[in-house]
Amino acid sequence: MSRTIKNGVQISGSALYEPEFDTYRKDGDVSSMRYHNIYGTTSHLVIAYDEKNKRYRGERFFAQLTMPGLANGERCKFSQEKQEAYRR
Repeated sequence: MSRTIKNGVQISGSALYEPEFDTYRKDGDVSSMRYHNIYGTTSHLVIAYDEKNKRYRGERFFAQLTMPGLANGERCKFSQEKQEAYRR
């Protein structure tokens, strides 16, 4: 998910990834599977889990995984967020 402000309105974009079960692989202690972006076929993630070391590793079609938010050009769903006024 990423957020931005355009014309004074906060807009968010979010991507949803679904598993491609036929890509599941197990190589020794490492299991992996590919996940595709439901909004476009060029974006995908590969998540691997190392059972021995109890660690996950993720690779994203763009550069990083999802922590920095959406990558430029990544397909997503946009929504306008409601602004709430807070009183003190």
